[in-house]
Amino acid sequence: MVILGDSISTPFIGDGGYEIQLRQLLAPREFHNLAVAQSGASTVTPDSVVKMLTLYAYVCEGADVVILWHGTNDWYWGAQIGSCGQQDGTTYIGALEIAIKNIRRYAPDSLLVMATPLYRREMPDGGQEAGDAWITTNKVGLTLADYERALRETAQAYAVPLVEMRALTGFCEQNSGRFLPDGVHPEKEGCDIIARIFAEHVEYFMRYRMLTKES
Repeated sequence: MVILGDSISTPFIGDGGYEIQLRQLLAPREFHNLAVAQSGASTVTPDSVVKMLTLYAYVCEGADVVILWHGTNDWYWGAQIGSCGQQDGTTYIGALEIAIKNIRRYAPDSLLVMATPLYRREMPDGGQEAGDAWITTNKVGLTLADYERALRETAQAYAVPLVEMRALTGFCEQNSGRFLPDGVHPEKEGCDIIARIFAEHVEYFMRYRMLTKES
């Protein structure tokens, strides 16, 4: 199993992050966490997934599962959305396209999974005030809702299963004090919820893939 994500996917939050329980639930033979704090998909973000896969795509070779979870920091740093087919790493969609193709090049038989971004309340880079990212525009005039729509378009275009992480966690303004103390990063209870959601979906997707192979 390989995880590609931002700080929410690192082991440095929530007493070890969601990876601890995810590993317990799925018991992967191998586990590599390449998540980097502050990173996004696009190359306008620090340590983007495009950069990480340029350096470490070989880690995906032979992986049974790859989780690619980016979008919230593309909103924060103000990446342009782009469009499918351009493979422009400076844009969100283009960076996802590059990442998907690199992963499938090294792990063509792996289960690649993406997920929608969580609720977030913060001031984006270059912004004037904090707000709900879903409706707060960043420095290029885009909201987190715009990035989620772009994620859905890309997942559909490349036949990548998409986990409805935002909706399934239920993290929102009213309960963020409990699950997201700083408005962005889940604490332990939140991380455990994320782990269970990922585990259940990975198991479901894997079962379905086995059925399609047998048919």
